[in-house]
Amino acid sequence: VQGKHIMVRQLLNHTSGIYSFTSLPQSDDNERRDLTHDQVLALIKDKPLDFEPGSQWRYDNSGFYIAGMIVERVTGEEYGAYLQEHIFKPLGMTASSLCDARMVVPHLASGYEVERGAFVNAAFLSWKLPFAAGSICSTASDLVRWQTAMNGGHVIAPASLTLMRTPTTLADGASIDYGLGTRLGMLDGHRIAGHTGTGGGYASVMETFPDDHLTIVVLTNTGSGMQHAVSMARAIAREVLHLPAPPLRDLPVPNDERAALIGRYESEEGPVEVFEGEGKLHFRIAGPGVEGTQQRQTALVYAIDEDVEVRFLVRDGHATWAQVYQDGLFADAKRWVP
Repeated sequence: VQGKHIMVRQLLNHTSGIYSFTSLPQSDDNERRDLTHDQVLALIKDKPLDFEPGSQWRYDNSGFYIAGMIVERVTGEEYGAYLQEHIFKPLGMTASSLCDARMVVPHLASGYEVERGAFVNAAFLSWKLPFAAGSICSTASDLVRWQTAMNGGHVIAPASLTLMRTPTTLADGASIDYGLGTRLGMLDGHRIAGHTGTGGGYASVMETFPDDHLTIVVLTNTGSGMQHAVSMARAIAREVLHLPAPPLRDLPVPNDERAALIGRYESEEGPVEVFEGEGKLHFRIAGPGVEGTQQRQTALVYAIDEDVEVRFLVRDGHATWAQVYQDGLFADAKRWVP
């Protein structure tokens, strides 16, 4: 790509630097169109790389899309047909398929959004553009069946599963809690691996606690309900694992830590500023105009609220990354910029 060597692993762990089609100004309009692979590639092929491959992390739906194309090239089968014959049927996932808007899907729930406190139909999506980045129709029970098979070594080898759930190491040695297509995290000492997704008026979360033999799937047909879906998964996990919710702390911020964290961070939502005010650290996201206080929980760990936590990586006296976790599961990584 543009003279750069990009590995499949970098497509899957969001370190390729390839421009994401969901970052295009016209991305909503594109998702309503039945675009071919060539048309999708034409949207991004002339965009400069966001960064040198392997040097940074940024969520990238183009990487997943291209990975799906590679599956088609290697197998000689269409991606949806390959999933059906080699994944869904062998695992007994009878309610799962790669969907598009023209398919008749039995018992398919309609997608909704919330406007002014009322439900409205979600905007039309063709589901052609997400492709391997998120066009699967399924049920909670099918997804539990999938995750159980994964955990049991019936989909990929145990060594591959371990690799899939290993944090990504960047060229400078920084570790990001995202594996291969898998968000990682910890809830009160219990390991989590999983993913979240939104689109078309739907929100979903699938979490597995591999050491506890627990898998939780929450599917909603309200696109703006992601935070509620993840919070519901957390509540179920705490109940099953008998984990009481710890109280939020608000510890004093040491001077050296304050100096290390203050600054500007790069984010898909726009620049994020961390600044001091009245002895506390605050944050401000310029794009959506969101700001708030960060409550110190322990060294380099700050709570935004009871659901969201930020963990900072520091090197040579200054933050390099701010990793955001929602209910213990990695959500995003924001890079400090000079």
